[in-house]
Amino acid sequence: MAAYDLLDVVNQTMRRARLINSTDDVLTTLTDAALQVDVDDTVDAINDTLRVLYSICDLMPYETSQGSITLVDGTREYALPAGLVTITSQSFMNQTDGISLVPYKGGYGQMFEDQVQPANYTGQPSRWVINPQNNMIRLDTVPQAAEAGDQYDFLYSKAIRKTLAADTFPFSSDVLDALIPAFKEAYHKGSNGELKYNADTFTLAMGQAVSALTHNRKFTSYA
Repeated sequence: MAAYDLLDVVNQTMRRARLINSTDDVLTTLTDAALQVDVDDTVDAINDTLRVLYSICDLMPYETSQGSITLVDGTREYALPAGLVTITSQSFMNQTDGISLVPYKGGYGQMFEDQVQPANYTGQPSRWVINPQNNMIRLDTVPQAAEAGDQYDFLYSKAIRKTLAADTFPFSSDVLDALIPAFKEAYHKGSNGELKYNADTFTLAMGQAVSALTHNRKFTSYA
C-alpha cells in the first residue's frame, strides 16, 4: 500500500503548482484560511484524476474496506458505512465467538412476509438484510442484553473519494509518484481553465501511472 496519505499528496501537488513555496512551506491539515480554495481545488483534482485513471485501466473506481456493526440491546437496524457502494461479503462474522450472519433468503420482502409480528423475534440473530425503506442493515431478530456488544465484521466496496488528510490510496507510492504531475495539471485545468493546463504533461503522467498500476505499456492517449 502507498506510504502517502492525502495530505502528503496535496502538499506535493500544490508545491508542483507553485501554490506553496518550498519544502519548509508544508500544510499540516487540509484547512488553511489563506489557501482554502486552492486546497479544495487540489483535492477535487486528485479525485477527478483517480476516476480517469481507473477508467483508462478498465477498473471499477472502488476499493474494498472492512465495516462492522456492534449489537445494541433492543436495536434491530444499523447504519451502513459512509461511502458504501455494495456489501461484498456474504456473511457478517463475529470473529470472537465464531458466529456468522448470512443473507436472509428472499431479501427484505420475504422477511416482511415471514415476520407478521416482528417484535416477537428476539435474541441471537442469524441473518441480515438491507431495509430498502431506510437503507439500513436489518437483522432477523432484535438483540437482547445477552447479545449486546457483539461485533460483526463484513467487507464492502466504496467509491474512491479521498477527503480526509489521513486517507490512504489503494495502490503503491510508485503510482502516486507518477500521478503527481497529472494532479497538478488537473488542478490547473479546473481552476485556470486552459490558461496553464498542459495536456502533454497530463498524458505522460497518466501513461506512467497506468504502466505502474497495470504493468502494461500499451496505452498511448489519455488527454
